[in-house]
Amino acid sequence: MQTYRHTRIHTHTYICAHTQGSARHAPLLVGHSRKRFLASLVGRVPEESDVATAAAAVWLVAQGADCVRVHNVGLVRDALLVADVLHRQ
Repeated sequence: MQTYRHTRIHTHTYICAHTQGSARHAPLLVGHSRKRFLASLVGRVPEESDVATAAAAVWLVAQGADCVRVHNVGLVRDALLVADVLHRQ
């Protein structure tokens, strides 16, 4: 299911509802990179929201997302590696 022109609250509610692993029957891919709702949280335009995208990716994976689609792969990879190391310690 794709979402378009939803408010930040709608998007957040949708993501929270669909990252619950026990309710899913298939892997979850989230394409949240450089989205307007993330940019609005940090007061930037979508093209300047890579750090917000990385933070959201860490949260999404922690919530059960199987895959995230992002523009700045290196930044998100580093964020996920750090989160994983900190979680395991």
